[in-house]
Amino acid sequence: MAGMTQKPYLFYGLALGVGFAISIGPLLWSLPKDPFDKGINYALWGAGLFLVSITLSFISPGRVWRSALFVALGLPAALILVMAFVTGPSNLFPLSVVFSLIVALIPSMAGAFIGRSIQFIGDQIRGRK
Repeated sequence: MAGMTQKPYLFYGLALGVGFAISIGPLLWSLPKDPFDKGINYALWGAGLFLVSITLSFISPGRVWRSALFVALGLPAALILVMAFVTGPSNLFPLSVVFSLIVALIPSMAGAFIGRSIQFIGDQIRGRK
């Protein structure tokens, strides 16, 4: 995995792709209703984005906020594509995109920084710098 961190565009592309893959399922599953009306979607997005961010913070422990940001951008990207090709834009299109980014940023950032903290504590216990 060291080669992946030497080419950050591949790593961040992977982060965006995985965030998109996690986000698209609940968006399509909740059609024709608004995906933000179902509570289970928040649980799926939160848990998925959180776990991916933890994993990516172990792979690339430097600048974890960047990987978390790209993971989080998967939800607005998926929402825009679903609105563009499946449902059509809603009356609250810009607000939905901003809200989806906020919904995705919270678990992504939390997962990335918790993963980095776990790795830091493990390194301290083992005596590594």
